Amino acid sequence: MKSMIFSVVRKVFAVNRRNFTTNLQFKMSRLCVISGATFAVAGALTFHIKSKTAVVFSDDMQTWDERWKSGNISFHIQQVNTSLSKYLGLLMEDGISSPKVVKRVLVPLCGKTVDMIFLQNLGHKVVGVDGVRKAADEFIRDNELTSDPPSTSSPGLEILELHRRGHAGHPIRFVVGDFFKMRPDVAGTFELCWDRGSLVA
Repeated sequence: MKSMIFSVVRKVFAVNRRNFTTNLQFKMSRLCVISGATFAVAGALTFHIKSKTAVVFSDDMQTWDERWKSGNISFHIQQVNTSLSKYLGLLMEDGISSPKVVKRVLVPLCGKTVDMIFLQNLGHKVVGVDGVRKAADEFIRDNELTSDPPSTSSPGLEILELHRRGHAGHPIRFVVGDFFKMRPDVAGTFELCWDRGSLVA
């Protein structure tokens, strides 16, 4: 009786194992197809973006430049972003160094956000990037900063080193120009990126 039960159980197990293996192989093959299609679409999209970048950037920057000139910058927040202050510990935890270690922080399409001052006050090296020069001018004015003579060594980019009176920490680097022209030899590398809204801008 026991041997018969054992035989039935073994057959059921063999059938289920075969079905499981077949289903797994089918799902994996579907995943590979989907992944391949995703990479193909991503590749085509990347080519399209690269071929259109100059035109898109030019058109977009004209729109943003007009908004800054007319004072239509309702997106600007006067205080430190609440998400930044709330999740600062998580942002600074890179899994390698202590959250208290000085880090280089990139702030893309920064405008004149006071988040950069906040991060600088914590001792971090801050690099903001924006395509509109007036954003940099207002950031300098609002925070009573001084600027070294701008560097234009990189085509399409103007690099400003901004200092605060009485502040002995690292200056804020403000890069004005096309974000897609940013390279490591221009702005270095970064441990962190604080992005409040550049991906949807």
